[in-house]
Amino acid sequence: MEANFDSLNMKFSDLIKTYSPELQREIYEYLNGLDDRNKQAYNIAYEHLGTSFNIARSNGFKLWKDVYKYLNSLNEEKKLELHYDGGYSFDVEEISESKEFKDWKKKSK
Repeated sequence: MEANFDSLNMKFSDLIKTYSPELQREIYEYLNGLDDRNKQAYNIAYEHLGTSFNIARSNGFKLWKDVYKYLNSLNEEKKLELHYDGGYSFDVEEISESKEFKDWKKKSK
């Protein structure tokens, strides 16, 4: 699936187009899943930093990617418990605050 950033109605740097297709897809899924508050934060960051803003290096994207890796490391029973279907949509804030995620993060360093 090709990432269609124009469909997001958000500003983004042309730097994204230089990333691998996989990273583009991840960034697209991350941006597509942002709630209104986080979209506003993204837009503010982009406006203030301009072309120096790098979504792939942003804390929000890094956290999203860590949570995604964590979820995909779980067994099927735990995924069901968290209502995770293997896709890109999940509650980053809730999961990242869980003890289980924090313990996983410490072990994965």
